[in-house]
Amino acid sequence: DASGTISAWGDSYGGGSGAPTGSGFVSIASANQAFAALHAAGTISAWGSSSVGGSGAPTGSGFVSIASTSTAFAALDASGTITAHGEPAVTAAAALLQAAASSQSRRRTMPLRRSMPRAR
Repeated sequence: DASGTISAWGDSYGGGSGAPTGSGFVSIASANQAFAALHAAGTISAWGSSSVGGSGAPTGSGFVSIASTSTAFAALDASGTITAHGEPAVTAAAALLQAAASSQSRRRTMPLRRSMPRAR
């Protein structure tokens, strides 16, 4: 809802119960049978099946974004570091996200070309 509270329902094994309480959550991502939520304070909560990231979320604060695959989660912190949790074989997605984040950061700092050739 508007205050950032999370409601979950359905099969408890797949994340239908165990959602974090309180308000201030700004983003939520889902995997197959698990969820991860980003709080405005930069912390992450995860729940659902532990085999696909329902447990083992990174600790600490400073996270600014979360993403998911069907079996893992990745969290981006303010320094550009990515931490992944979930199915070990899938955490290679973190490397891809790190590369994408670095690429996007470089694009932001490149000067824009202001003049375009005229169409004839």
